[in-house]
Formats: sequence, C-alpha cells, structure tokens
Amino acid sequence: MTPLTAATGIGSLPGVDYRAAVRSVLDELPDLVHLPELPARGPHAGMVVRTAALLPDLHVDLQPSGWRLIPRAGIDERRAAQTLTDDIDILATEAAGYEGVLKTQLTGPVTLGAALELNRAGRAVNDPAVMTHISGATVEAVTTHLRALKASIPLARFVVQLDEPALTAAIGGLIPRESGYGKYKPLDQQFAESLIRDVVTAIHAEDAMAVIHCCASSVPIGLLRRTGIDALSLDVTLLTERDDEELAEVVDQGLGLWFGAVGSLSPLSVEPATLVRHTASRLGVGPATLAQTVVVTPTCGLAGATPPYAVAAMRAARRAVRQLAETNAETDSDAEGKR
Repeated sequence: MTPLTAATGIGSLPGVDYRAAVRSVLDELPDLVHLPELPARGPHAGMVVRTAALLPDLHVDLQPSGWRLIPRAGIDERRAAQTLTDDIDILATEAAGYEGVLKTQLTGPVTLGAALELNRAGRAVNDPAVMTHISGATVEAVTTHLRALKASIPLARFVVQLDEPALTAAIGGLIPRESGYGKYKPLDQQFAESLIRDVVTAIHAEDAMAVIHCCASSVPIGLLRRTGIDALSLDVTLLTERDDEELAEVVDQGLGLWFGAVGSLSPLSVEPATLVRHTASRLGVGPATLAQTVVVTPTCGLAGATPPYAVAAMRAARRAVRQLAETNAETDSDAEGKR
C-alpha cells in the first residue's frame, strides 16, 4: 500500500444514490478506493446486517430492538444481501480497470455477537458456542465476499477492514441487558482474540490485507496486535498516554497505524496533520517512519455525515497526507544538507 494514504471509515456519503457515492470516492480517494456503506438508505444497508447477510447457516430478521438470529432467511436478510450485490456491481462498473488498493468493510465477530439477538432472547455475546459459530461463519463470509469482489474488480489489491466498535464493551462487561437491569458478563479476552484471529487468518488466505477498526476508548491494543493484523485503525482523539507503550509495540512490530484524525461529523478543533504528528511524537516515531506506517482516516467513519461534509472530510484526509509527506521531505532535505 502507498504510505501516508487517506482513507474513510465505516461509511460515507449518506443521503445520495450509491453510484454518486462511488464516483465521489473514486474522485477524492484515488489511492485507496473503498466499497462505500450508505446506512442512511435503511436498515438493510446497515453495518451489522451487511455482514450478517453473508453468514452461511446463520440467518437474521429485523425486530424493533435490532437484528435477531432466526432459523431461515427472510425478506430482511434477502434484501440486505441483494443490496450488497448491487453495490458491488455498481462499484465494478464505475471502477472498471482499477488496479490499485480497494478496501471493503465487514463487521467483526465480537461486534456481531454483541449486536445479534438470540431467538430465545439475550445477545449472542452471552453464548460462547454461538460466538464460535459466528466467528466460523464470518470466516466463510470473508472468503465469499472477497471472491465476489475479485471476480468483479480482478486487478485490484484488497484490504479488509474489520469493524469492531463493540470490542471494548464486550470484554469489559459493559453491554447492557435488554431489560435495562445489569450487563452481560465480560467476554473472555483470550476467547475474543481467537475469534478475531480466525477471521484475520481467512483474510490473509485470500491474499488480502487485514485492518481492524475500533473507534472506542481504552482499545485492547495488545489483544488486537496478537490477532495477526496488518494495521490497526483508531480514533486519535481518544488515545491517551496510557496507550503509548502498546502503540509503540505496534510500530516496532512493523504494523500500520490508521489514525482517525478527521472529524466524522464536523471538523475537529485541531488540524488532522497536527493530531497525527503529536501522537507520533509521543511514540518516538519520526517523519520517515510516519510516512511508511500511517494512514489518515476519519475518527469513526462518515456514516452520519452530510454529503458535502463527507467530501470535505475526504479532502481533509488527503490534505493531511500531503502535509505529513512534505514534513518528511523537508526533514530529509535538512539531513542531506548537514552532510
């Protein structure tokens, strides 16, 4: 992947038709094109069902409280699956001949378990056997999804972003019960790690790069690093000095850092390039290493942004990339001049 690339997160450009969204992505992020998610189209286009509809032998339908596991596929699941198929077809048409990096997003197994309700009540995250089944099904979903994309856009090089926004809450015992009384017991960290690792392994088996995105605070960085990922995507505004040691190990291991430094709904008070430099300096990461390991993204996707702001955010990410690259070039020039 080209270093210092700009990328979006979970979704982009809600409120417009899908073809227009794809064209905007191709125009604004030519170095890292992605398959947009537009959840504003309705529940069938949301993050959870977009992946759940790919799970073999597991089926879902929409309830007032969210998505529920059921014995057989229904209209909600079929509509979600068809929407994803249509989206891939549109991307393939608009990006015909594309030879660069192409990112797609899937919901990770822990967040799926935290979101999906069991048919007999309760969340899947409370049942280890169901969680194991979900992870295994996600492994197959990764394979199915990537092969569909490869058939449609055969010259691209693929990145899979696993979205795990509920990971911190799941292992911290912070997911509330539906009754409103109490919370589900914490998910064992080693178990959560194994669930995610299996999916990462499946991504690599398809010659794709694996990135995990978690836009929560107190992200279990060490746990995610051990899953075998290629890069970690985080909201820079939520990082503290307590995270520095684990982040430094990510850099030392040679993994990429996708820094969420562009506001998802409106501009942040600090320029994205400044946020990235400040965080990198705490880790002892110089301009050269920064240029090789960092991707600039929105803090938590653009699913709730207005179309004009989504475009502005993508441009802000690219502008930050240019500023960081210029800093690296100036540093190299100064070093050369002192020789």
